Amino acid sequence: GTDLMVVQSLTTLLSLCNIFCQETVGAILRASSSTDFGSTWFLVALANLSVVMWAVLCMRETKPSFEEDRSSSGIWQGVKDELHEYWTLLRTRKVLQLNLLVYSCFAAAFTGLTIEMSFYMSYYDISQSSAAMHFFWKFPLSIMFLSTAEGICKRLGYRKGYVAVALMWVS
Repeated sequence: GTDLMVVQSLTTLLSLCNIFCQETVGAILRASSSTDFGSTWFLVALANLSVVMWAVLCMRETKPSFEEDRSSSGIWQGVKDELHEYWTLLRTRKVLQLNLLVYSCFAAAFTGLTIEMSFYMSYYDISQSSAAMHFFWKFPLSIMFLSTAEGICKRLGYRKGYVAVALMWVS
């Protein structure tokens, strides 16, 4: 079987690496005055291709195998069965419910961050390169204080701790 904690730990590690790369590339692009992003998109496509190849060649399958053959039941029945499986997993696994709540909170926070920089630049009347350097430090500081979230969760319990951390992070 698949070890849920290992999968979740790897997901967290890969997410942190992804955010670090995004923040670094974003800060470099925002600080530059380039108008031709062809080479940037080429590098992004190359990075995506390398991640896909690494996943295909090196990562093992985490989806459990099913005994029943679904190929003969039709596409609509297959979609219905798949949705029923997701619903059953979501109803019966408290960890998945908590993850869904946490990811929803972080998705809402990141949505706000996409417009935050333009408001920051216009309110303080600063250049884009200055704002990019101000915003670059968010990620290293977040990594420095990452263990704070673990301490809060140990003290309050994971459900209350995640909500407290998400509310502190959003505010």
